[in-house]
Amino acid sequence: MALRSVPWLPPPPPPLLLLVLLVVVVPCLAAEGGEATVEYLVNVILIQNDHLPWSLDKVAPFIALGIEHANRRLRSAGLNAHISATYDSFISFSENPQKVCIDTDCEAKEKLHAITENNLLGCAVIGPTCQYAAYALLRVIKRYERMVVSAGSFGLSTTFVPELTRTLLSAVKVSTFFVDFWRLVQPHRKPVAWSTAYVLSGNSYNYDVCLWYIQALLENIKVASRNKMFNSTKTELDNQLIEVPTLDKLSNALMMRESNVVIFCGDAPHIYNVTSSLEKSVKNIFQELVFVALDLFGGGHVAAEQNYTIRGTVLMVTLPTLNVTLPVAEQHINASNAKIPHVNKFAEAYYETMLIYGDFLKKSLQDGTFTCSSTDATAMRGKNYIGKDRMVHIDENGDSEGELEVLYLHNNKFHVVWQYDTWKNTFREVSNLSFTLPTDIPEREENHATIIALFAISVIFIVLILGFLLLWRKYSVERQLRTQRWVIPWVKLGDLPEDENNSTHEVHQRKLSVYFVPDGSFESDAITKKKYDNKVVMLKPLSVYDREFTNTQKRELCLLISMACDNLNKFYGTTVGGIGVTYAVTDYCSRGSLWDILQDEVTYPEDTLMDWEFKVSIMHDIAKGMVYLQNKIGAHGRLKSINCVVDSRMVVKVTDFGLISEREDRDRSLKSTPRPENAVKEKIISYAQMLKARTRGQNKLFNRFIARRSNPCDEIRPTRPSSKLWMAPEHLRAGGVSPKGDVYSFGIILQELLYRRGVFYIRDGSYSESEITERLMCTEDTERFRPTLEESVIVDKTGGSEMFQMISDCWDENPERRPDFKRLEGILKRISNKIHQGHGGTYVDSLIWRLEQYSKNLERLVEERTHLYKRERDRADELNYQLLPKSAVMALKAQGFVEPELFDAVTIYFSDIVGFTTICKHSEPMEVVCLLNDLYKAFDAIVDSYDVYKVETIGDAYMVVSGLPRRNGAHHAAHIADMALDILGFVGTFQVDHFPGLPLWVRIGIHSGGCAAGVVGNKMPRYCLFGDTVNTASRIESTGLPWRIHTSTSTVKILTEIESGHVFEERGRTELKGRGTEVTYWLIGKEDLTKTLPVPPEIDIGHGMKGEFEEMIKDLKRRRRRNPRAPNRRPRTDALVKVEHPLEYLQILIPPPDHEDTLL
Repeated sequence: MALRSVPWLPPPPPPLLLLVLLVVVVPCLAAEGGEATVEYLVNVILIQNDHLPWSLDKVAPFIALGIEHANRRLRSAGLNAHISATYDSFISFSENPQKVCIDTDCEAKEKLHAITENNLLGCAVIGPTCQYAAYALLRVIKRYERMVVSAGSFGLSTTFVPELTRTLLSAVKVSTFFVDFWRLVQPHRKPVAWSTAYVLSGNSYNYDVCLWYIQALLENIKVASRNKMFNSTKTELDNQLIEVPTLDKLSNALMMRESNVVIFCGDAPHIYNVTSSLEKSVKNIFQELVFVALDLFGGGHVAAEQNYTIRGTVLMVTLPTLNVTLPVAEQHINASNAKIPHVNKFAEAYYETMLIYGDFLKKSLQDGTFTCSSTDATAMRGKNYIGKDRMVHIDENGDSEGELEVLYLHNNKFHVVWQYDTWKNTFREVSNLSFTLPTDIPEREENHATIIALFAISVIFIVLILGFLLLWRKYSVERQLRTQRWVIPWVKLGDLPEDENNSTHEVHQRKLSVYFVPDGSFESDAITKKKYDNKVVMLKPLSVYDREFTNTQKRELCLLISMACDNLNKFYGTTVGGIGVTYAVTDYCSRGSLWDILQDEVTYPEDTLMDWEFKVSIMHDIAKGMVYLQNKIGAHGRLKSINCVVDSRMVVKVTDFGLISEREDRDRSLKSTPRPENAVKEKIISYAQMLKARTRGQNKLFNRFIARRSNPCDEIRPTRPSSKLWMAPEHLRAGGVSPKGDVYSFGIILQELLYRRGVFYIRDGSYSESEITERLMCTEDTERFRPTLEESVIVDKTGGSEMFQMISDCWDENPERRPDFKRLEGILKRISNKIHQGHGGTYVDSLIWRLEQYSKNLERLVEERTHLYKRERDRADELNYQLLPKSAVMALKAQGFVEPELFDAVTIYFSDIVGFTTICKHSEPMEVVCLLNDLYKAFDAIVDSYDVYKVETIGDAYMVVSGLPRRNGAHHAAHIADMALDILGFVGTFQVDHFPGLPLWVRIGIHSGGCAAGVVGNKMPRYCLFGDTVNTASRIESTGLPWRIHTSTSTVKILTEIESGHVFEERGRTELKGRGTEVTYWLIGKEDLTKTLPVPPEIDIGHGMKGEFEEMIKDLKRRRRRNPRAPNRRPRTDALVKVEHPLEYLQILIPPPDHEDTLL
């Protein structure tokens, strides 16, 4: 396709030459080693029409001049780059008979296709200016991946297009100017901000440009500036733009005008036409109007100043002039004898556009980021570029920033008075001209008679409305009283599932119990839990029997049911139990009261969950609930931490409010009764006797209620603090309730929440509840008596003294000086925001941080509990290992039972104390216990040195086995034999504490054979041995002699086979009960034995001790009586009977090496 010829340009080069210049982009070597210049082609596509200021023939010379200056800058920067351009035009506009810029979508496709086919597609497209043409081009440019740079395309439809860069101010920028100018306030020129205006949209002046700015002003204001001044909603007269399509309709609108400001597009001649026409139609108000004319690209205010006189207050908004000259273009014009092109602001804008593009190309080539694609448009944004004697900033949307000038008409001449920077959104005064703009809200002249009539009619209407409302309210109240909305039938209350009820019974037993405090009032949220309307509710007993409420109380109940606030505990109504007791039905809050939470420092630790920010949040919740409550019913009267309950979401709710008359009646009745709990109990019982039929659920509730009254544990259960500790001093003295009294109670709750030391905490003294009450009631104290409140602590936590001053004000002795809850809520909100800002981040960050702290606290608790569990598990295992073999314990833990086993070869040891019965006869019981304890501890120490298992001790009998449960081959006999020698050697030196000098004769028997072993029984399980070997070992022991080790033939055989080195002495044939006679042996030593064995006595002593042994004991007792001062070891009974603290479980105390005592 041939290039379109332009009169002032030389003939274009042949297409083949352009193709060569475009394709040869890779630098080629020139003469003497230089580098060739790289051509960067741009495609100029504009509409050709003599009626438009941006026509191709009017703008192209300035584009060529801009390219020439841009190339100079490239050469000055040392870059071998050269910008060249092709010129083409849309022809659809020129052929359009209406001379209106129309959609040229098809032509845009054809133009780009032809350029591409001729290999002339450059790196960027310059233009078009027309909104429709630009929109059509941008729809097809995506497939070619090229950027578009336009000094036009002002409308909203081409905003936020990634391929487009606009070098003239867009409609969005101009709309933002109007918003900021309407907000502008300057005492000497614009005393007040404006908020309204008429917009004349149907304007013939420069229609194609004006259309897009007016449209953006009417549409974009709602999006970009909805929080500033304008609003298109016509129901708010103070915030609106009123669109008027024609001048005639504007005249009619100004007769009943809603604004004094008129916005329209127009130069000086057009302004004259508009103002002249309006001056004739609205002459009486003409001087109050302000005309704001939008003439960004014209210069009519300069050319027409001397031709006619414009009346009225006129402002004009325009762009500053760049003053571009065309010395080079004039040479082309003279050479071609063409007409000198007119310098307009579009021509200047396209000149600067090429300078901006050249500066962008220079920076991109220097950075190596130039891609010659549509991504260059994105890279061009957010940066500054050198234009015509100024810096031009391209914002993140691809729109250039610039300046607007506001001109004021004075003496028929326009003067620049403000310059507006679209980048900084600021105004700068550039003239000392003195003038004052009127307000935008018209001042109407009113008819006083009409006003009086309207006022009278309004008063009559209001009185009628109020009368109707009063009658309707009275009727509604009576209807509510008749319908009894507060009545809940008992059958609608269901029982909770057993698993749900039992799971929380122990946890909340303290929270759900009914307390009688010293003032005689009920201190609980309810007596029981029920299910109502799929919600868990609480039932609290009232003093009214069978719902016998007064009319005042009924109206209060209607009001309570209608109250709905997130920080008030929901009241559903009342119900009557089977015994005539009336209950109030309220929401159930699973975490109990705030008082319960403050006492529980384990579940709610101070530095994690209950941090300072969370405490302020609790205070804020209570304050919000009290603001709503006092607006509805006036006063709470019993505000305290016990009556602030916390739900599962940690939201604090105020409860136990309302029914003040019922509460006063109850208090009076309780004060007149010396024992309130007994009186209530007797009254309930009398009611129960009167009622003959009760349902099952009602009967259960009655029994539970009576059981709680009769429970002896109530006498020892700790009671909650008295309500008087929260009560204001004036109410302690004179009674009654008031909103200011609630403020005082709120201050007590705040101090309780800050310190967590209980209600009315005093650091330097300990006062009882009665002493605190007496001092509060006393009026003679020169200094008011209040809880501890340290300013330094509170200031350190909150970063200010607001909290300290707020609590101090709540405790003021004069109720009138105390703040109300609305003010308290505002203070707490400021404190909360200050704390949150100090932490940084968003509210979500704060919530996540609190959850992390709570999680860490839970992890710490789990770790502690796990450590305790492991310690107790190890101690339990240690105890089990003392009672059962380790293999049996592991089997029990793994599978719940122990498989019995059969062992082919084991050796069993039995021992017995000779004469033990006689020793017990002459000893105290504790002396016998100490004797066996000392003896068996020594035996146990010896047993631990061998591969043996202690089976049991029964009285003075001691049983040990080797070879089970762990098999050890044939060494079981050697282990038992060595252990028996050690035990015998120890017994020979053992002294009885209470019979010094009395020998302790032990009889030992060992036998080898097979047996079965296993754990038998569920209670007190023992690892028992079964078989003839056990019986034979017992017979071997019972037929032995003191200080002798009686051994069977089977054991001797095994020891001989393994050559253990033990020394035996044949005893001969011995009669064994149940087995006949067998050859047995005495084990008398071992070859390498170093211990000294005791010498067996030569007397024949049977089991039970003969007379000689008993005489020895009697002789020792006589000598002890004759010499009472003889050293005698006292039995150690402290470890056995004196226990300072009760044991929670059986303990096995293992002594350290330097400690000899062990508690079994």
